[in-house]
Amino acid sequence: MGIHALDTARFLMGDPQPVSVYARLGTHYTEVDVDDTGVMIVNWDNDAVSYLESGWWQPHMDGPEAATQLYGTAGFGQIFPTRLLLPHPGQAEIEKVDPGFPPVREPHCPQSMYDTQMAYFLDCVRLG
Repeated sequence: MGIHALDTARFLMGDPQPVSVYARLGTHYTEVDVDDTGVMIVNWDNDAVSYLESGWWQPHMDGPEAATQLYGTAGFGQIFPTRLLLPHPGQAEIEKVDPGFPPVREPHCPQSMYDTQMAYFLDCVRLG
């Protein structure tokens, strides 16, 4: 799961190169054979820092799957729920940009999507 968060962060920042990385994975919340939580801190060559959390099951996440926040001196952007806040230098007011999406959206990876993919795969195997 973490590679998707890392790819998203890198894309949103214009494809910088990593300078240093700290990462830690663990299985802390479930009795499974895969990590259930992970954290990465990436320092990039554009002086940005990414803090990424991922895992197959994390009980304290702050948003649904693929929640993303990007912030810096020029503003704050967030996906799930989508919002954009832009400060204006010299002004106390922060512009709130209407993204045109409802504040809470349905999950974008329903189980039915995986069921359909598996059924297609099995049909391909059966039909050669």
